Amino acid sequence: MKNFTIFKKEYFDLFTDYGYGVATLAHIMYGLGYDLNNMNSEEAKPKCVEAVKQLLENDIIHVTLLNNELYNKKTLTNLEKENILKKIKEIWSYKQPNFESIINFEYQNWYLSKIKEEGINIKTDWKWFSEEFIPNMKKWIEENRPKR
Repeated sequence: MKNFTIFKKEYFDLFTDYGYGVATLAHIMYGLGYDLNNMNSEEAKPKCVEAVKQLLENDIIHVTLLNNELYNKKTLTNLEKENILKKIKEIWSYKQPNFESIINFEYQNWYLSKIKEEGINIKTDWKWFSEEFIPNMKKWIEENRPKR
């Protein structure tokens, strides 16, 4: 999806468990603004897959379950990330998908630790978080994630 980025204030729910979080594709779609009425739309799946791609590329999340099998590799090569995205596309049916069995995610430990250091918690001013923190998050990630 050309020009789509998760680093916009309206998608702040993707970056905290205090919002929708990222546990399943359904959680990610809710964070993107979809609901039960439109999550099977033609634009929902590619947008969700692109969001997963960006979350993986920025090492914000890791996969814990893929196609009903435990997956506990926290560091992925680019090829592994591409293969995960292909697998999601292969097994995701537009008709009544079982999102929990397709794939599950967790935030990376480094991410949770650094977010906590920033003081992000249940009492966070979410207006500030969405308008000030998220638009600058890409830079924050580059400065805070472990060096590869």
